[in-house]
Amino acid sequence: MEIDVVKTIAYFLISSGVFFNLVSAVALIRYPDFRSRVTFSTKLVTLGTGAVMAGVFLLYGFSALGVKALICVLLITVTSPVEANALLLAEEKRNTGEKEERSDENAQTQGN
Repeated sequence: MEIDVVKTIAYFLISSGVFFNLVSAVALIRYPDFRSRVTFSTKLVTLGTGAVMAGVFLLYGFSALGVKALICVLLITVTSPVEANALLLAEEKRNTGEKEERSDENAQTQGN
């Protein structure tokens, strides 16, 4: 009976993880600006993939596959926020550079 409960929890985690990953894919399409897309998709993919890997770990335990799933959860949890931060900083730097170029062009045209 106990094994069935663990399998039920594992399948629930896997199903909910797939659901969160699908919602993340929809968020990439539906949100209007880059910041919203990166923020929400990163959070949802981290949650979804972590849930799938936790479910895989519950199914396989401390076998080779289960340990690999735990390592994936750790790596995704650590690297996903760093990736989102890098993307947002690069986008901010690009937008700041474009604004400075536009203001320089406006100053030159107004000065003539």
